[in-house]
Amino acid sequence: MALLALTAPVEARVNPAVQPIFFEHLQSVLPSSEPAAVSYDGKVTEVTLEGLAWAVANFKNDRIPLVIEFYSSNQSDCVVDNQSQPGTNECASQANVTAAAAAPYQDRVRFLRIDVSKYPVLLNGPDVRVLPSHIFLSDYSDTTHYSAIKVGGYLNTQALQSAVKDTLAVNP
Repeated sequence: MALLALTAPVEARVNPAVQPIFFEHLQSVLPSSEPAAVSYDGKVTEVTLEGLAWAVANFKNDRIPLVIEFYSSNQSDCVVDNQSQPGTNECASQANVTAAAAAPYQDRVRFLRIDVSKYPVLLNGPDVRVLPSHIFLSDYSDTTHYSAIKVGGYLNTQALQSAVKDTLAVNP
């Protein structure tokens, strides 16, 4: 298993180990056809759990790197920034930042978002313990052969684009 490390300074918590159970769980909910997106703004696609499973499974064929953002519409699940912007819900702040950071990568990196409050099996699992969290997926052939890194916590535009460049080797 190849793991990637971030070289850019990131204020979030970096843990490069994405557990195989994450991929195995997605395989267990993989639908037979692509489910409709919850929403799409031209830069970021909001997906269901089945939509996430479809995107990850089909990544094996299309090879467009994935950035998966995990957040919760339930504010009490999310990190609250009490330093620079007291009381700010980082999941709510991350949505706008992700859309801005994703703009220069159209057709080269797919940005997905999933609301873990609708899929509690993801929350506090081996890969999503802090919200927002991101998994950067650059290669995936099966649950034991993949290159992925996870980052927990809010990423500003520069940190998100640096993570894409460092982990996925794609420049803005």
